[in-house]
Amino acid sequence: MFFEKCEKKAIDGVTYEITNGTQVEIWNCKQNLIDIYNAVDPGMADITFNVDSYQTGKKDVIKMLKEFDKNYTKHIKSGYVEMNAIHTAAMKPLMDMLSANFNMNALEQLELKDKELPVFRREALVEKFCQHLTRLCEIFRDFGSLKDSFNIKQMLSVLQTPGWKDVTPLAFYLSPLENAIFDTRECML
Repeated sequence: MFFEKCEKKAIDGVTYEITNGTQVEIWNCKQNLIDIYNAVDPGMADITFNVDSYQTGKKDVIKMLKEFDKNYTKHIKSGYVEMNAIHTAAMKPLMDMLSANFNMNALEQLELKDKELPVFRREALVEKFCQHLTRLCEIFRDFGSLKDSFNIKQMLSVLQTPGWKDVTPLAFYLSPLENAIFDTRECML
């Protein structure tokens, strides 16, 4: 809702068109919130509340709240639908990654309980996890500051090497990788 007033918004290389009506609705709602904040914030107060001006100030704030309610209700009925579609599309890679991580975590919890699970299930979940994390890394590389190379599938397969923790040189190089992947996955739960 708090995009700057613009006709187009580029998010991760995808340009989304924002109709003029939605821009106006967003601008009006944002302006109403700012007006309300400025009216009641002691440091910014446009209205000073004291014994003599309390009733007038109260009426002014109620009027501002009603104006916001009117504009926001209008926004919900029309502009919100458009903006929600933009937000949903922009957040899809992250939501897919969170879902894949959640599914991997659920599988790992079942494995800890010594449940017999089909191998294809683990392989499918690992594949989805790698696919979605790779997509996020590509976004960070293309539109952020990620400069390091990444091959998520290779990183996970290296950590499946039996007994690597017992071999000092392997443990020296792979422990930071394992810790980084663990920390990243914990952050996404």
